[in-house]
Amino acid sequence: MKGLFGVLLLGALIALPACQLPIFPGATWVDATNDGARVVSTDLLSSGERVVYAIRISPAVAGQNQLLYLEVEVLNERANVSITAHDFLGRAYAQSDSPDYFFEPAVSRTALAATGEPPMTAQGIGVEAFCRGPCILQPAQVGIVFLKIENTGIVSTDYRLFAFTEVYADVNEPTNNTNSGRVEFSGLVRGALETLGDVDFYVTQEPVRSIRITGAPTVTVAPRAVLFNDDTGGDLGDITAGTGNYERIFRTPIRVRIQVFSGNDRAGPSGSSFYEITTTP
Repeated sequence: MKGLFGVLLLGALIALPACQLPIFPGATWVDATNDGARVVSTDLLSSGERVVYAIRISPAVAGQNQLLYLEVEVLNERANVSITAHDFLGRAYAQSDSPDYFFEPAVSRTALAATGEPPMTAQGIGVEAFCRGPCILQPAQVGIVFLKIENTGIVSTDYRLFAFTEVYADVNEPTNNTNSGRVEFSGLVRGALETLGDVDFYVTQEPVRSIRITGAPTVTVAPRAVLFNDDTGGDLGDITAGTGNYERIFRTPIRVRIQVFSGNDRAGPSGSSFYEITTTP
């Protein structure tokens, strides 16, 4: 899928030895698994130290309905550890220093839209997933991802690296990532913004008098819903979870088309990017 983080290569590349890689020649090679409890690497990370992993995603664990978790559990809570994911050319495309969210480090999704470039496409996971430490979630496609782990704190820490795939638990993903795949609903629909640039499309089954969006209690990703009159295409404004502007009331009932995306250019595990849309007929 062209444009999807610009990160994964053809499956044949995963067999290359490290000495043939154009970047990060000293990277430690590990294989992604389909077991979320399996530690693929563990080590001590001293203050100011950084390590790089070359993570292979094989056909056995990749797939259209699979999401890749890159997750680091930091065993010393006083340490300050961040992770950065790089593509095969060394370009950083996602960064995290929190179990709750990650972000695109160079160019925000808003900036991409302002320049006329298409936003990054995205996928989803379940609505109750949490990370054990800094994490990045993305589609599980065959290829290689480089993950840099850096300790910018003043204390050392042991860490555990997890790299695994799981099926989408958000039943609407990835179908509702385009307007043509929008989900028709009545009364209530739930989702999450677990990957960069995720845009979820919905439409109300019947005319409604109001629409409300709310988020998880610990949400650090700001789900924003842009509303349109489904009959005329007219713009009805937007509402954002976690703010005072979370509900829109209409003079007369109308069918509403809804686009949900991250209002602060962050994505995260569904436990912190979860949202819920409710309507009043």
